Amino acid sequence: MRPGFVRKFLALTSTSVYFSLLVSVAPSNASAQNRAVLAVAGSTVKAASMDRAMSLTASAVPGCPNQGGILDSISVPVNQSINLEVVIFVPAPPGGAVFQLSSENPAFVAAGDKTQGFLPIVTIPEGQTISNPFALFGVSVGSTFLDIIALTPGFGSSSFPAGAWDVNPNQASKFLDANPPSNTCRVAGTALLSTDPNVLSTCGVTVTGVASDGVTQLLLETSAGLQGTACYEITSTSSFDQGTVELPLLSTQPVGKENDAFSFYQAPAYYGDSSGSRPVTLTFTYTPSIGNGNTTSITANLNILRPPVMLLHGLWSNLGAWPSNFNKNDAFHTTFAGDYSGTAASSFSVNEPQVQGFVETALDQFRANGNAATQADVIGHSMGGILTRLYADSGQFLRPDNYNVGDIRRLVTLDTPHWGSSLANLLVSLHQVRATAIYWAARAAGDITQGAVCDLAENSPALQGLTSTGIFSKAVTGTGGPFPNYLIGLEQLLTANVCLGATIGGVCVGATVHVFPQDRVNGFRFSNLNDAIVGIVSQQGGVSTGPTYPLLHFGPYISVFGFGIGGIVSSPQVASDVFSLLDGTVGSFAAGFPSSPSTGLGNPFSVTGLNPGTDAADYAAQCVAGGPMKPAAVAAITEGEQPGNQLLAQQRRRSGAQNAPPVDPRVQITSPTAGQVFAPGATLTIQVQVDPSVNATDMLITLVGIGQIGTTNTGPTQFQGAQVIPGTFSGPVTIVAVAVDGNQNYFSGAPVTVSVSPGVAPQQVMLSQKYFYVSPTKVPSQQLHLTGTYSGGTQLDLTSSATGTTYVSSNTAAVTVTVDGLAQMVAPGLAVITAANGGAKDYAIFVVQEPATPLPPIDLTSSFTLKFSGFALNRNTGFFVQSVTITNSSNLPVPGPLYLVLSGLPSGVTLVNKSGITQKVNPGSSFLTVPLSSDARTNAPGQSNTLTLQFLNPNRTAITYTTSISRSSTAP
Repeated sequence: MRPGFVRKFLALTSTSVYFSLLVSVAPSNASAQNRAVLAVAGSTVKAASMDRAMSLTASAVPGCPNQGGILDSISVPVNQSINLEVVIFVPAPPGGAVFQLSSENPAFVAAGDKTQGFLPIVTIPEGQTISNPFALFGVSVGSTFLDIIALTPGFGSSSFPAGAWDVNPNQASKFLDANPPSNTCRVAGTALLSTDPNVLSTCGVTVTGVASDGVTQLLLETSAGLQGTACYEITSTSSFDQGTVELPLLSTQPVGKENDAFSFYQAPAYYGDSSGSRPVTLTFTYTPSIGNGNTTSITANLNILRPPVMLLHGLWSNLGAWPSNFNKNDAFHTTFAGDYSGTAASSFSVNEPQVQGFVETALDQFRANGNAATQADVIGHSMGGILTRLYADSGQFLRPDNYNVGDIRRLVTLDTPHWGSSLANLLVSLHQVRATAIYWAARAAGDITQGAVCDLAENSPALQGLTSTGIFSKAVTGTGGPFPNYLIGLEQLLTANVCLGATIGGVCVGATVHVFPQDRVNGFRFSNLNDAIVGIVSQQGGVSTGPTYPLLHFGPYISVFGFGIGGIVSSPQVASDVFSLLDGTVGSFAAGFPSSPSTGLGNPFSVTGLNPGTDAADYAAQCVAGGPMKPAAVAAITEGEQPGNQLLAQQRRRSGAQNAPPVDPRVQITSPTAGQVFAPGATLTIQVQVDPSVNATDMLITLVGIGQIGTTNTGPTQFQGAQVIPGTFSGPVTIVAVAVDGNQNYFSGAPVTVSVSPGVAPQQVMLSQKYFYVSPTKVPSQQLHLTGTYSGGTQLDLTSSATGTTYVSSNTAAVTVTVDGLAQMVAPGLAVITAANGGAKDYAIFVVQEPATPLPPIDLTSSFTLKFSGFALNRNTGFFVQSVTITNSSNLPVPGPLYLVLSGLPSGVTLVNKSGITQKVNPGSSFLTVPLSSDARTNAPGQSNTLTLQFLNPNRTAITYTTSISRSSTAP
């Protein structure tokens, strides 16, 4: 009881939004009939009844208070108001009865007449008993006293405890990721969430969405100026899983100067819906415990989103293999295509360590949009599925930072050779007897001598590392093989002939033999359904049969006679079906893949081969560590990990020159010459001169990326071949000529590289992936892939600078880029890489940071122009309003999240529609979130947004402030 004031009682008689406060303000010598009270605006108060009942919607949480009637304390949610009136029980005297409202600390609550901009005077007109309505407004978490001071003689004054409360104070969202990389709520070194209120009051990162991974935990933090009881309840209804609240009813406990209550929300286990996102509504209820306190509530929506998806390509491939049907990024989808193209022909042991970084990058990109996630889904094509399994089986998978359950929720494999591919065994066998011929024949697709082919062979030692994988898995399979006759493929390559005698007039005079021994080719032919690369049994990997499509292992998706054929990754239907599987329950998923049945001998088990002894001996000769087809993996990893060498290592591996057969200078391509430029659809004529000492009888020419062609004699030592460049091909073409003598020896000449460029500007260009939220230690480099669209819908790969594409980084201190689009992460920072061709442009956004140490706020005010209106009083809300138009005046997209910061507001002036209070940029300043473009990740060049600022200003102070725009990974 404070001197000078006599607190009588309070009462609450309305809903959780509007409240009745009955407060005696009668002087000590006044009669009971003349006393005055506070009541909810618009209510009917009878002088004979002071203990009116209130009407609240009861909470479903057992034991949650639902208090009304006569009150001893009152609390109001921050940024909400309680509408009140002063009521007396006898008519007001002549001139009326006037009262002044006073919050002893307006930093917490403010009181006044909204229609007058929160002027703190209320009047009961002469002969009336009810004043004009006024509002009690929550400004910030804290407690004070609300004083009602009578200015009319005959009435006394009164005071009662008043406080404001909030959930996740000073932030726009009510939800906190409990386990972000930068500010975890876990007990140090463990997977357990802390119960220490001092930890919980400072941990976590504000989020607006949560991945439906069934694992992620969100911290729910109620902070109040007064002690009380907090309740947490899911109040929305849905046929889909909405998650759960751990502790629905809690008493607050003192934490510093406030009173806090902490609970956790666990994300649903699956998405289920077909929409972009679906909301779940949580209601937070709070009741002060001082006497009979009033019950108030806050409702907030949380977006439930699909988990992020990591796409992982296979052998000889890159992230450009994923079309937009798979690699989609918008406000509701987050995908990240891991790219290990620089080492895509290398052993499992080289590439598996990269998978963790790719998964973490997918999660980081999802978090960068203001969401919480612990697990990602993975779609792995071919070898990408094996690498994912190896990571999931490794000691790095279960960690405290993923609650010891792993960071992969579900795995879908597409045509993955879980038990190996007999085609890889065939390549090993052919390399044993025709090393130069098979190297360059296969080089049209990729390098077979970097280790991956050895590891992918059936019964390889590397497959023994595929132990039982304990994540929900699904095998999607293809049965479109072998290659149709109208497509250039393996059959043509494996059955190619060469002339071992003279060629006269284009006719071989002498023996004509197959390049590759047909007993070996035939011994390794598929004996069951296949996709031309992998047999169906290996694709299934020992799990229940998943969706099967009559598609090939790779290749563009085309329609022939109304039927879709081509590669499984290129099919829109497969993409749609796979994402539907990931959205649904786990009912159609296997608990995991079993161990791969490998003996470690390297001989095939699904086909006859030559014989077990010969096949095993061939494998041992070619694939022993350091052998002709398997470089020492340790050396390869070391080279890539040396500081500053990652880029060089990837460039060397892309060149495919490490284990190439030696160059014989006696075989020389005389036309075309290096650097010549050709158009798609043009005929490429290749002429080769051979020294007489070679005794060449025939010539094979490989066009890397296109295929292998035969030749004809144009003279005793001259050969010529021709190839129409596919209309869909562009970029560099490396040409290799391999001469054959009468003893079937092969001599490869020096490669010559020419360029294929369309010669006309594309209508538009698009990067396969344009958002990179990456750690420089986990993802040190990333190859960009650019596609151009031309008239008629033709699309060409414009990644190479040979097609006229240029790349420019806006911040080379953070990210550099080569002329062919290989981005190297140098140091933490922001960078935008512009990829341009013929005036058409697209942009790659790079946010380079270590997850545990987010980038500090960056001032980007110079990239924007701001235009302000004047101030006006909105008499419906009582706030002074002003509009500000924010325009990106730069020529580049600006990565979000972005915040408009208002600093230096006068004392007593509050921005009531703020998104939060800054912690790092001019600490204690109000900020608003700046809208992004439709990609939900950037503010586009020229984009304009108008925001309305609402100020609480009961003292009529001149409203002044300074502004800035900051970019921050977390709140500024």
